[in-house]
Amino acid sequence: MAAFLRAQSHEETGYGRLCSTHLNFWNVGNTDAYPRSVAYASPEIAGRAYCQFIDPWGNGAGRYGPFMRLVRSGVSDILTLATAIKAAGYATDATYAQDVAGKP
Repeated sequence: MAAFLRAQSHEETGYGRLCSTHLNFWNVGNTDAYPRSVAYASPEIAGRAYCQFIDPWGNGAGRYGPFMRLVRSGVSDILTLATAIKAAGYATDATYAQDVAGKP
């Protein structure tokens, strides 16, 4: 999961150059209407916010449940995880999964 999160944050923020707010490596909580609304005190807090966004109830029952089931079953392949999260509606870019998987 760590490798996926790193690759995904690189895709989302251009290797940190495009963070919408301080330490917001996934631009969590920011919308088109409020693009700079959420900042974090540490990378750990930002990571927890992202995980809560993906699995708000902590049980894999939400929108990203199939993605979370893969994570919990030990799948670590970045392309597989990126494909699953995209299929759940996380991204609209047709090449999102491949783009994430191609990030070191």
